[in-house]
Amino acid sequence: MINTKQIFYLILLITLISCSTSKKSGQIDYSKLDQINVRDSIEIVKDLSFSYEIEVVKYNSPSYNFINNDIIKEICLVFSGECNNVDLELSEERISKYALKYSEILKEDYGSEPEEYKPFEIYHTFNCQEVYSKNNILILEKNMSSYTGGAHGNYNLQYTLYETEKGEILKLNDMFNYQKLNELGRENFLVSKGLKKVSPIKETGYWFENDKFYLPENFTIDNKNITFIYNPYEIASYAEGIIELEIPLIKLKNIIKEEYKFIIN
Repeated sequence: MINTKQIFYLILLITLISCSTSKKSGQIDYSKLDQINVRDSIEIVKDLSFSYEIEVVKYNSPSYNFINNDIIKEICLVFSGECNNVDLELSEERISKYALKYSEILKEDYGSEPEEYKPFEIYHTFNCQEVYSKNNILILEKNMSSYTGGAHGNYNLQYTLYETEKGEILKLNDMFNYQKLNELGRENFLVSKGLKKVSPIKETGYWFENDKFYLPENFTIDNKNITFIYNPYEIASYAEGIIELEIPLIKLKNIIKEEYKFIIN
């Protein structure tokens, strides 16, 4: 019999393949990065184990250390929900340390739990890969999934844009006239749902706070489109899964700031 975890991993694998296949773009120099792969299974109490698998890139150049720091911080948050800046070192040893610390917390939490409240297995996965590199822009795709009990696991797809010359993470407002971009995004969203441009956003059936459309900071770029990602529960139910909104780059000509126009050329 296929259990809940196997079904979830199958769905996640399909999602990862589709995302990785459709969103990769730019010239990625694999000689400048390494791959870290850490996995293990730790017994928490009888009939309950904690499994984890972490696959991430690590950059060799000191000027890219700010990206490595961001990756290990994400991993730290996955395991503990908080992060000590002193421990921002991307390494197999550091990842294993975070996982072990998390397993100790689980032992405290489940050691006194009645048997009927314990899940069969707890797991976390985190996959991080480079999907775009052009001039001074680099994009990482981060896939996270977990199961800690309940009816189903959780998963999340996150894109982060890095400005490698400035050593910082880019936001929409850094690259675009956000107001005009948001208006364009709203038009595309309504059209994709078969509604008129003047329709109230609530008529789509999606959950936008105060009935006001917004573009998320979670976005990626390829040779044709900018794609915005709404994760489960963000604007719809878990059953809706990840919702993508694509806008052709050609439509951004008068919205994107001058220093980033190379993206659409």
